[in-house]
Amino acid sequence: MPPVIVWFRQDLRLANHLALTAAAKTGQPVIPLYVLDDSSPGAWKHGGASRWWLDKSLAALSASLEAINGRLILRRGQSAAVLTTLAEETGASAIFTQAAYEPWASALEQRIHDQLATRGIEFKRMSGAVMKRPDSIRTQSGHPFKVYTPFWRAFQADGPVARPVPAPKTLAKPARWPETDALTSWQLHPTKPDWSSGFSKEWTPGEAGANARLETFLDDALAGYSDDRNRPD
Repeated sequence: MPPVIVWFRQDLRLANHLALTAAAKTGQPVIPLYVLDDSSPGAWKHGGASRWWLDKSLAALSASLEAINGRLILRRGQSAAVLTTLAEETGASAIFTQAAYEPWASALEQRIHDQLATRGIEFKRMSGAVMKRPDSIRTQSGHPFKVYTPFWRAFQADGPVARPVPAPKTLAKPARWPETDALTSWQLHPTKPDWSSGFSKEWTPGEAGANARLETFLDDALAGYSDDRNRPD
C-alpha cells in the first residue's frame, strides 16, 4: 500500500489537524513532513524570533508523532521541489495539508497542485487553520465584507463552526522511513550571542504549551475580555 504525506506548515500540532486526521483515516502509511522554505515566502520568511519558536515547536511535534508511531521528516528547500521529490522517493499517492491563506501561500499551493497532478499524485488541502474559509463569507454582491457587524451576522447565518477533532491514536508507518535532516543542522536557535536566553522562562512553544496558555486565558481572562481588550495595558 503506497504511503501518503502530511505536509505540516504553521499548524504544528496533532489535535484538530484535519489533514493529519484525513491521512490517518486512509489506513495507508503516513509520512509527516516539515519543509524549511526560505524561498517561497519571500519577505514573509521566518525571522530570528520565529526561528527560535519553530525550533522548539518542531522538537515538540516530533516527540508527539513518535508517541503515535510516527516520525517527523525534515527537509530544507523550495516547497514544491521538496514535496515532489519526496513523493517520488516514497511512491506516495497523495499529499495532505491544511490550506494557508496568505497570497504567496495560496499561489504556492496552486503550483504544487498543478505540478503533482501531472504525476498522478493527489494534493488534498483541508480548511483546518480557520473557523470558516475566507471565501465562504461574502456580501450579496460576492465581495469581502468591510464592516464587522454585517460580517458577523453573515458568519453566524452560515451555520455552526465544526467541532475540533481529536489527535489520531496511532499512525501506520511506512516499510522504510525516508532520509531526514537533523533539526540541529538548521541552526534555528540563536548563538553568538544567544539573545533568546530568557525566552523559555516566558514561553513554551508546541501544542502542550498552547493548550496551557488557552486554559489560563479561559480561567483568568475570558470573563473580562470584552472590556479588557480595549485597554492598551
